[in-house]
Order: sequence, then C-alpha cells, then structure tokens
Amino acid sequence: MFDVFFIDSLGFLRIIDTPSLLLSSWQSPDLSTRLFIAVAHVVGAVMAGVIYANYSLSRVFLWTFALFALTHVMYTSDLRFAEVFPAIAGGGTSPLNPALYAIAVSFYTTLNFALWPDLSAPETIGTHSAIGIGVAGWLATFSSTALALYFQAADLTLLSHLNVVQALSLLLLFGLAVGLYARRMVELARENGGASA
Repeated sequence: MFDVFFIDSLGFLRIIDTPSLLLSSWQSPDLSTRLFIAVAHVVGAVMAGVIYANYSLSRVFLWTFALFALTHVMYTSDLRFAEVFPAIAGGGTSPLNPALYAIAVSFYTTLNFALWPDLSAPETIGTHSAIGIGVAGWLATFSSTALALYFQAADLTLLSHLNVVQALSLLLLFGLAVGLYARRMVELARENGGASA
C-alpha cells in the first residue's frame, strides 16, 4: 500500500501543478468532464469491490498497479505526442486519462478500506488500521511530497517527472507479476515433489 500511495501522490502533485492537465480533469470548468470522472470513480469502486470479493488479494494489487502503470503511460504518451506533433495535439489531453486515473484511485481506495479489517482480528483492527494507514498513507505522501519538491527545485520538466512515476509504476507491476509467477512455480514444485514422494 505504501507503493500505491507513493506513486499516486508523486503523480498527483505534478498534475495539479500543471494547469493544462488540471483543467482537463476534476477541476475542469466543464460540468460534463467532472461528471464523466465522477461516473468513472463509481464504476471503478464497484469493479474493485467485485474483484476484491471474488479474487485473491494479490490479484487486486496486480490490477491496481496495472491501472496506475497504464494511466501514467497514457499521460506520458500524450505529452510525447504533443512534443513531436504540437499542431495535431492541440494542447489538450485525452479525457480518458483522468477517467482512468479516477478508476485507479477507486481501486486502491477500496483496497485500503477493506484490507486492514480483513487482515485483523477484532482486538487488533484499530492497531493494524492505524499503522497501515499511517505508514501507507502519511509516510508515503510525505516522502513523495519531498521528492516532488526536490524535482521542482531541480527544474525537472513535466514529462521527466511523469516518466519517473511511470517507471516506478511499471517496475512495481513487473515486480508483482514476477513475484506471483515465482510463488506459483514454488507451489507447483512442492505439489510435484509431494506427489513423487
């Protein structure tokens, strides 16, 4: 959860500092854009709830990392396209970007609220929630804010900043996928070892 909060906050801090990105998303003066994002939030929360209730926790994390990775790939792709073809890009971003971002946020928010109670006994739910949310939420947010301020002081461009976020999200997605694959291989090896014995 620390990783998810860190990636979200690091990307969010730069997006809200960029008027062209901010005005094309949740702060848009256009009601239809805000409504589109609101619907995406609700749809994302329902999807996350269904996946959480029916699949393993690792699968929900995999979906969450995949959504953040795809979101930042789309943002950086738009920026690269605008650099190469400024006349075609027109300075705007795709409305799918903030909608996909909203779905990713809905996924990890649902996961964060459901995770700590499910991993706790009635006696430990308060402690686990406080530590989990404190480390995942506050520590990750403060760390990403410090890194974002460093990037700002170093005059890192918007594309370079979002490239870092994209790289981190892809790294986490790849790492989780490799970890799940390795765990499954170990399980199969144990089953085959037990069967041959």
